[in-house]
Amino acid sequence: NTAVDNLVKGIGKTGVKVVRVGRPEAIREDVKHFALDGRKWDDLKKAEVVCATCIGASGTTLDKCRFPTVLIDECTQASETAAMVPMSRGCQQAILIGDQCQLPPTVLSDTAEAENLGESLFTRLVTQGVRPVLLDTQYRMHPLVAEFASAAFYNGRLQNGVSHVHRQPPEGFPWPQRQMPVAFINLEKCEEKREGNGSSYINPAEAEKTLWALLEVCKNGKIKPEEVGIVTPYKGQVRLIKQLINQRPGLARFRTGLEVESVDRFQGQEKEVIIFCAVRNNREGRVGFLCDWRRLNVMLSAALKLWLLLLLLLLFFFLSLLLFFVVVVVFVVVVVIVVVVVVVVVVVFFLFVVILVLVLVLGVVAVFSKAWGRCVNELLS
Repeated sequence: NTAVDNLVKGIGKTGVKVVRVGRPEAIREDVKHFALDGRKWDDLKKAEVVCATCIGASGTTLDKCRFPTVLIDECTQASETAAMVPMSRGCQQAILIGDQCQLPPTVLSDTAEAENLGESLFTRLVTQGVRPVLLDTQYRMHPLVAEFASAAFYNGRLQNGVSHVHRQPPEGFPWPQRQMPVAFINLEKCEEKREGNGSSYINPAEAEKTLWALLEVCKNGKIKPEEVGIVTPYKGQVRLIKQLINQRPGLARFRTGLEVESVDRFQGQEKEVIIFCAVRNNREGRVGFLCDWRRLNVMLSAALKLWLLLLLLLLFFFLSLLLFFVVVVVFVVVVVIVVVVVVVVVVVFFLFVVILVLVLVLGVVAVFSKAWGRCVNELLS
């Protein structure tokens, strides 16, 4: 719903006649005047663009409508069955827009996952040989952030449509390096714990530090609350941060405008500043589903002027990967050395046995020859 609302807001600014179809309670206040409930029924027929979620397109409101052209945004996050819903409304041309390097559809059923319902229509078509058109110029991220994303996720194919001049980090925050819009905030000995009902994880210390970072970024007034996004992998941490904001009088201005969401719900959005709260922090180095590199990509691509204030665990994640590769390399080297030593020992032992046998044979031959010579001499004499 958030992605659809963003799309409606953008289309509405261009003057195109757009109608938003969906449940009123799921539509944002700033785009409700585009909603069908607030307009005449005839406006649906006059609309040039009708916007809805994939499942929202199944409503009886659109039963008499036919859409020759269907455009599905964030298609890689929609299951195949969901994508087929709007395409069943008289579709003659389908335009699928998505990024298979970002998060796939959310599937909670193990049975559905086993039946490959966790794969999007976009991804399936790509794996079957359909060549997608790559929009290789990005206008969102700071070039330094885009450089990492391009190398890590897109084989170096991303180009920058903006320069660092247009993506200056906001003043007021104590950046380690002013020219690099990234800050790592190290929190040691602050392990995560289960939420009260045990369904998610929370990290109170990281939540407190996140709010500190929020205040620092916004303290000079140049960055507004609606320009900041707080992103975390766990819904429990989302609830905790929202609770702290609602409880503290000094954070009252952040109760409207500021978005605090999980990584999955934030996909497709963008903010001037992204504060990422990793939550997971433990001695064993367990990171859960944070090991999915596509979540990192979503988080990276959401920031405009700067990247994020990344809390401890993501750094641990990369260090863990590095340690894993080092251990693997050391193991392989040790195995190779052991194999070489064993081979050398076997060869040396084999040569020793061969030489010993030759010496024994030569000794026996020499003794036999000497005895034979004596016998011949006695016979001749």
